[in-house]
Amino acid sequence: MHHMANAAHLNLLQSGVDKWNFTRTQKPGTIPDLSGADLSKMKLDGANLSKVNLEGITATGATFVKANMESAKMTKCLLESAVLRTADLR
Repeated sequence: MHHMANAAHLNLLQSGVDKWNFTRTQKPGTIPDLSGADLSKMKLDGANLSKVNLEGITATGATFVKANMESAKMTKCLLESAVLRTADLR
């Protein structure tokens, strides 16, 4: 069975990085699940994606400049033409 992103988490991310980051600070115990989501062409600069499940995402042409992706699960991601400049990928 193919794992799918949590729709509420995906909707929150689509509503903008500021709202996403604010919600992450309000609910620090929640580990967002965006696995299998299509994030192509999204502007995710400065997004707090630490510990997020990004397994199997498609992020063709997305930008993650200065995004915090520390400890994010990133197996089988499609990041063709994605911009990861100064992103924290530890």
